[in-house]
Amino acid sequence: MIRTLLAAGLATLCLAPAARAEVVDQGPGGFTIRHETPIRASANDAFEAVLALPSWWDRDHTYTGRSDALSLDPVVGGCWCEAFPGGGGVEHMRVLYLSSTQGAICFQGGLGPLQGMGAAGAMRPSTSALLRKGTAASRC
Repeated sequence: MIRTLLAAGLATLCLAPAARAEVVDQGPGGFTIRHETPIRASANDAFEAVLALPSWWDRDHTYTGRSDALSLDPVVGGCWCEAFPGGGGVEHMRVLYLSSTQGAICFQGGLGPLQGMGAAGAMRPSTSALLRKGTAASRC
């Protein structure tokens, strides 16, 4: 039950439409948006749920149409990857920062069409200090 709630919360957190996002910084070289959603879980449970990528990532946002084709190696330099049936795959992002004691992870890379544009972004789900107040945030 808690995993389902966390998965729903994380999906909302990372895939919420831009209309509900707050633009917190912008300039000629990029922008920063923030999504916030209430999650009722401990910081540790929320962090573990973030690492369980296939359980919350929307299959419609994969090349294969299968969330279970996704993997995340939770180490600095680790790959957020997707395996293709019959071999091969794609790297979506890399882990740049990881602190399990702070409940923090930061990804960098190009999701979906960004890869072909030579553009990249960063995503940092926050599950520690903000979660203690009942909110989780993601800065992209």
